[in-house]
Amino acid sequence: MELQEFELWEIAQKRVSFRYHFGIYLTMIPVFCGIWYVTAYLAHRDIIFWPVFPIAGWGIGVLFHYLSAYRKLGDKAVRKEFEKLKNLQ
Repeated sequence: MELQEFELWEIAQKRVSFRYHFGIYLTMIPVFCGIWYVTAYLAHRDIIFWPVFPIAGWGIGVLFHYLSAYRKLGDKAVRKEFEKLKNLQ
């Protein structure tokens, strides 16, 4: 496999991994809400809507996974520094 093909393969792997992660995240949101509903609402107990905490926390992780799969974080700065070092030689 050529270097460019290898890089494309790695990008494809990251993006597919993100899609699986996002799908599991979307699947678990109703599960968390269902557990809360059964334990709080049906039991006539006033319990804080706790699913917001794992949804928000996991959502931050999903956001960073998206950024690593679809955006090149700091790529411009790295490229600029690389060109600067290359021109010094």
